[in-house]
Amino acid sequence: MITKSTPTSDQHYYRTWVCLFCKQGRCDHCVIAARNVRLGAFPCRCTGCEHPVQCLDCKNTDPDEVSATEYRCLDPNDCRTRISERQKRNALYRMLQDCRAAGAASRIRIVRERDRIARNVPKDEEDSAAPRPKREPRPVRARVGECLCCGQPTKGGKFQPGHDAKLAAVLRVAHRDGTLTPEQSALVTELGWEKKVAR
Repeated sequence: MITKSTPTSDQHYYRTWVCLFCKQGRCDHCVIAARNVRLGAFPCRCTGCEHPVQCLDCKNTDPDEVSATEYRCLDPNDCRTRISERQKRNALYRMLQDCRAAGAASRIRIVRERDRIARNVPKDEEDSAAPRPKREPRPVRARVGECLCCGQPTKGGKFQPGHDAKLAAVLRVAHRDGTLTPEQSALVTELGWEKKVAR
């Protein structure tokens, strides 16, 4: 019978877990402990080396500042500060940051060169990248309008869906029969439908 106190296969594995370094006899490189999302932190069970309490993130070994069960600093701000200082002293980390900054500068130069070529400016005349002109803001359309065919409200346009074709058909018939009123003629001129109505 399985109860809450019965260890699962994962729990049994982590209770006997030994890191890869200790398995290879390199106890001086022991990782001390590991962290699992479901089971939390668990120490290396190697019997050939000592396992001091240590933060797995910043490698702090002060027992008064590190939790012995979670292998994590009690003060997360101090932990982040130590990690930042360790990164600054790391030559590989500094090299990666320099490469990242150089890549960003190279991308900016490529964009400026493409802009210069697009503006057809010779390279010897280009002293600095000219700022691109700002686009004028688009006029804000009214959210509520009135359909010129039926008078019902619209979402800002002049017609409800399909009513422009309906009105054009009515005006075309009136133009063919010669019964266009002055108001209808003015509407045709306003909409620019002279050719559409005359068909």
